[in-house]
Amino acid sequence: MDVGGFLARREAGTKTQIKEFCSALLKELRTDETREIFGDHTCLYAVGSAGRMEMSPHSDFDLFVVRRPTTPITRIDEVRLQSSLVRVHRDLGLPEPSNDAVYLGIHSLANFVERLGEPRDDTENTFTARMLLLLESTPIHGQSVYDEVIDKAIDAYWTNIEYHEDDYRPFCLLNDIVRYWKVLLLNYEWKTADKLRKLERERSSRDMSDDEFRAKKLSLESDKWRRSCKLRFSRCLTCYGTIAWLLAEESRTRNVTRDSFRSVIKLPPLARLRSAAEIRGDKIAVTLFSKLEVNYARYLDTHSETRPVLLQKLQEREFRKHQLDEAERFGNDFFAFIEHIGRGNQLYRYLVI
Repeated sequence: MDVGGFLARREAGTKTQIKEFCSALLKELRTDETREIFGDHTCLYAVGSAGRMEMSPHSDFDLFVVRRPTTPITRIDEVRLQSSLVRVHRDLGLPEPSNDAVYLGIHSLANFVERLGEPRDDTENTFTARMLLLLESTPIHGQSVYDEVIDKAIDAYWTNIEYHEDDYRPFCLLNDIVRYWKVLLLNYEWKTADKLRKLERERSSRDMSDDEFRAKKLSLESDKWRRSCKLRFSRCLTCYGTIAWLLAEESRTRNVTRDSFRSVIKLPPLARLRSAAEIRGDKIAVTLFSKLEVNYARYLDTHSETRPVLLQKLQEREFRKHQLDEAERFGNDFFAFIEHIGRGNQLYRYLVI
């Protein structure tokens, strides 16, 4: 497999799909609607495979919307925006927005900063929106607002800088990235259990044959393994690719600056991981990164099928075992990479205690 060529084609394909999406969105909105809903006060950014620059022809668009606090957020604006985005998805033959479009509300830029650490940060999705903004996002519309949101979010984590101008370590940012990873793990377990509970309730509420129940349960099992692989590969890379860079930069400079972090988050997660290996610069780091890159490219290639085709394959025991073995290998190599880069590092110690 030509890993470099494969990843370059994925990046080029992602940029093409983003252009098509933007063009379709502008056609969907009348001139006055574009000005009112977006204008120069609102940004739309993509996360997921679009944010990581690795879309396949069957990928969906996961989107977030943020508006400057100077422009009020009305429910009417949200409805108009959501309906327009749903129509664009359908016109382009894209999957429906995930989780029934729950993430397509309009967030206030101020909330990205002011709710950091507040209980509402979790319940109103600003925590998820902020984490994905910094970990795996690309702007779709409103570049100036997007840049402002990035800057404000970074500033929120670089507090007390006046006391550590030469030795700043972003412990709060590291904590939130790890917290986000733990949330993803818990959400996976909850969703798996919840889907099974719903199936059991459906079986008890109507006359469902044993064959139908087994078929539906097998489908749930396949989807569980699909989500498990996604968690172990792309979700892991999203979180720990950035953590690896933070560890490498702290080891190199003993001072992680806002500007250096601002520069690296322009890169997709895999490129951040590559940057961490280059900063470390020794044979072990380079070799481990190479193994991770190859394994990750294989994962992307294998999971580029449509969901029904992939779910069918995951029902095959040998295929499923191979995917899980690959995921286990990826996790082990990632741990070795983090451990190698973080040894003797204060940020690394903070990951543990």
